[in-house]
Formats: sequence, structure tokens, C-alpha cells
Amino acid sequence: MLSEPFKGVPSAIRPAPLRAARKHVAAMAGVPPPTALVRALAAFGESALVAAERAGVKIGIMEPCQSFADLSPAVARCLPGVDGWPAPPAGLFVVEERRLLLRGEAMRMTAAHEFAHALDAVLAAGERSYFSFESAELRHYFSTATGFINEYAASGLDEYFAESVRAYVEINDPLCTWLPLTRRDLLSKDPRLFALIERIFLADFNVGAAALRRRAS
Repeated sequence: MLSEPFKGVPSAIRPAPLRAARKHVAAMAGVPPPTALVRALAAFGESALVAAERAGVKIGIMEPCQSFADLSPAVARCLPGVDGWPAPPAGLFVVEERRLLLRGEAMRMTAAHEFAHALDAVLAAGERSYFSFESAELRHYFSTATGFINEYAASGLDEYFAESVRAYVEINDPLCTWLPLTRRDLLSKDPRLFALIERIFLADFNVGAAALRRRAS
């Protein structure tokens, strides 16, 4: 069964103009970014890109000869063998460094997923934390959910948030074997989280966890 049509449910996000998106992504990457990455992150809107840049989020794009540990002291310390896994990840978000790490071919779906983790960290009150860990509202939705956007979203609070945000922005990869995600999928399977994500984007990332909780009441 195919997923629901793209753009079947309106989005609260106005995608960032590509010129502006390129400027913000370049600032986070420290190098001219690939166009595919710029297009993927533009879908989050300029307010999200500005919030991430101001919060010190960095993007590391790996060369073929590099490992995750080469770009991240935290990975080298805590997860040095990750590149040797049977199926190593295409990207990581290192919360304590606020750093996205992306392989050269992971410029779309993986980039969107990891950037959603970055926004989760930006929204958190704690310096090395996630909004998804701190928000009583989100934790309640996770623990009482009757459906998830996909199996990966059911694996933990941070993945619940990241995959649901990716569904909201409708960033997928035609080469991936996973079914594409859409806003209609998210709205039908988890309308409460859909509404929370929409509130976050409508607030332009100018509010913290406490203010978002007040908006929900």
C-alpha cells in the first residue's frame, strides 16, 4: 500500500527561499553546501534555519575516507566503532556538540531526520537535552499513542519527534525502501503530535518548552 498523496494536507511552513537557505546552511557547514542538502533543509522554513544557526548547530559533511569519529570528539570517545557496524548509519546528530554528521550521499532524507534532531535540541531547556525528553505533553503522546508514523518512530522519544517532523515536512528519498512519509500520514496516525509540531513551527522557534506547554493548555 502506498502512502497518502504529498501535500494532501496544508503545511504551516513556508519553505525558505533557496538563496536564504543556502546562506544559513553554509554558515552551519562552514563550506559551500551541496544543493541537495540546501533543498532538503529549506523545507523546514527560514525560521527553523535561523534558530538552528543561532543555537550553534553545525553540519559536518564527511569525505569518503573519513569516519564519524574523525569529525566528532564525542563520537570518538563514546562510539568509536560506529563506522564498522554491519549497517553503519548514514548520518548522526551529536547532541552534546549540536552537530549533524552526514555522509556525502545522505543529503536528503537522512539530513532531514538529523536536522529534526537538531531542532529537538534547540527547543530544549537543557544544554545537552532534547525537547522530546523534557516535554510532558510529548511524552504523554508517545506513551499513549495508538499509532506511529513508522516503526522507527516507535523506538524512542527522540526518534518519535524526528520522524514525525520529517513526515510533516515531507522529505523522503526515492531510493529508500521505506514508504514515504506525508503530513496526511501523520495527521491520520497521530493527530495530537501533528498539532504540537504545527504549533512549534507557527511559533517560529521563539518559545521554549514551558511556553509551548502553556499554548497547549
